[in-house]
Amino acid sequence: MVLIGICIVAYSIYPQPKQEKELNICLHLSDYNYETIPYLVDLNIEWVRTDWLITPDKSMQNYCQDLQNNNIKILTIIDVNTFGNQNFTLEQWNMTVTEIVTSEGFDTVDAVEIWNEPNAIAYIAPEIYCELLKSAYVIIKNYTSIPVVLAGISPNIDGWQTYLNEIFANSYIEEYFDYMGIHLYDDVATNFETLQFVRNLTSKPIWLTETGKPSENNAQAAQANYIESIYSNFRFQVNKIFIYELYDGEGAYPEAENYFGLLSLNGVKKEAYNVVWEINRK
Repeated sequence: MVLIGICIVAYSIYPQPKQEKELNICLHLSDYNYETIPYLVDLNIEWVRTDWLITPDKSMQNYCQDLQNNNIKILTIIDVNTFGNQNFTLEQWNMTVTEIVTSEGFDTVDAVEIWNEPNAIAYIAPEIYCELLKSAYVIIKNYTSIPVVLAGISPNIDGWQTYLNEIFANSYIEEYFDYMGIHLYDDVATNFETLQFVRNLTSKPIWLTETGKPSENNAQAAQANYIESIYSNFRFQVNKIFIYELYDGEGAYPEAENYFGLLSLNGVKKEAYNVVWEINRK
């Protein structure tokens, strides 16, 4: 009863933004293959979230073009995977962002997220992050009109509230992003508390840029139920929802990190795949 009460109160307080397709997907270039587009089309995916990689063989550009050719929009992330390291100056950051935004194929991109979970493993201090976001925003808007997303913050890292408080202590920061990114991987009540904390910091619309649950030890029902719960409870609380992720992986630690996919490594559809299919086909 308490949980139901929390959901009802949250629903009544928070605005109810209009969405396009209900559920979107996270996808790595390294996982992209000839079967990917048919899966995305079958799932009726509207947006794909993916790291922008600088690839001499133009595989990044070809990948994005394939998505655009199938009417799939792209939220790309400029982050540690783009740079390959974190030892760069602001000048190097500005040069690289400019190179990306003016490069062949970037015209397929529909939104840019600046860094993934800067409060987590690929850590960027709040004051440095503010500089990177501000600079990137100015560069991106100089060449395009696409929206900029403030990094997906991980609430599963100790001190995440302090991290965000330090970012928003800079009153100018609201001028340098269009959407607020957040990741939700907890139970419904905790996720609502996280969302409320974020809403108290900014009035900008929120994109849930990562959410999901691993199916480790064949816990497919639990994974599917979690995605259904996220949809049911948050579809009117955020502007977009991105499920992490399309494919299972391998070699990640902890082991559970390998089982977030809607598809197994050998391409078998999990129960969660069917949940996303049904939601997006309503």
